[in-house]
Amino acid sequence: MSDSLRPDLAQLVGLFVEAILYGVYFLTFAQVLRRILVISTPPSSSNPSSPLSQRHRDRILRHRRGSSGTTTTGALRIKPLSKIHLPTLLVALLLWVNGTLNISLGMVRAAQTFVYRTGGTGFTWIGITKSFTVSVQVMLADGMLVYRCWRAYNKSTTIILLPMLLWIVGAGATIWTLYLNVNASGKQLYMGVQYPLSCVFWAFTMGLNIYTTCESMKYPFFAVQAHLH
Repeated sequence: MSDSLRPDLAQLVGLFVEAILYGVYFLTFAQVLRRILVISTPPSSSNPSSPLSQRHRDRILRHRRGSSGTTTTGALRIKPLSKIHLPTLLVALLLWVNGTLNISLGMVRAAQTFVYRTGGTGFTWIGITKSFTVSVQVMLADGMLVYRCWRAYNKSTTIILLPMLLWIVGAGATIWTLYLNVNASGKQLYMGVQYPLSCVFWAFTMGLNIYTTCESMKYPFFAVQAHLH
């Protein structure tokens, strides 16, 4: 009995798990869009423009948040364009489009393999594109981590030199892997060249994630400590 899954069974299991995770991701994506595009307006008082009324509304909102764990708001409206953070919105949309493309290609490949019996072997365009979308998804997310670290340190260029170097190396590995996939002639090429490239890509990605997350968490902590002392 083989210790590994058959390729066709592994494909079905992978698509099933990917569909579940995509559903979870889509829920978070909807919340991200709401956070970026929608603003909640507290219920208006008799004189909403006065500072006292604004403080009163803020106090009510804090009380509701603390007592129920959620915030009860008034009317919802779309933010004006000047209040929307366009880079964050663009990256969020790109991540959604790229993730949707990946799972759509997985469904097409499953249909070709199990329904129409036309699935190819070796390096097919669907397999190459799916692999590339995974790398693009990681690079977009890593770019946002670098951006967050940059903003946390008051737009300091020095703090992001290392993660930017890691990001550039990862992007280079992605492009090189895509080139090799397009021009691949067999499995031997993958094992000889592409496997080390994949290891480099994921190693640099993990390093970037650890660095940016630690730095983004460290700055507010030390800033509060400096303020207290």
